[in-house]
Amino acid sequence: MQMTPDPLLGSLSANLVGALGLALVLVVGPLVARRKAEPTRLAAASGVLAMAVGLAVWLAPRVAAGTFQRYAWSGPGIVLGVALSALGAGVLALQVAGPVYGFLRYGFVLPLGAAVAATALSTFLFFQVGGEIGSFVLYVVLSPMAVGSICGAFTLEFVTRRLNGSRPLSA
Repeated sequence: MQMTPDPLLGSLSANLVGALGLALVLVVGPLVARRKAEPTRLAAASGVLAMAVGLAVWLAPRVAAGTFQRYAWSGPGIVLGVALSALGAGVLALQVAGPVYGFLRYGFVLPLGAAVAATALSTFLFFQVGGEIGSFVLYVVLSPMAVGSICGAFTLEFVTRRLNGSRPLSA
């Protein structure tokens, strides 16, 4: 059907499995690979890695398919497009770095699950190629929900720990 995105990996189920696998590697990978790394540095590095991989997953298939050749690269719309893309890239970094830091510093586990879900969502959207107005821009629209769910997971675990009598922010 015209204007319908094609699955990059051949089918929607393959895209979903690929997105979930990549999300697990990006969120849980730094936790497995840690040695005596400082939590702030490891979280920042994991956020930068998630942003770089997210941008590469979004950009590479579109460059290969010639998606950008159809668009005019001038006018006021380009500024808005670049601004929204920068915002989306920042969200990609924060949605991984925040939960990784929360786990390494305070032992928060629930936000890691929310980060895997949010990263899988963004990757799944990026795996849909062709016919879209911009899956990256779409993610900018959906990212407040992703960030909200991660913040909600932090809050839920914090309150649960507090009600159980533990000190949730003790190292």
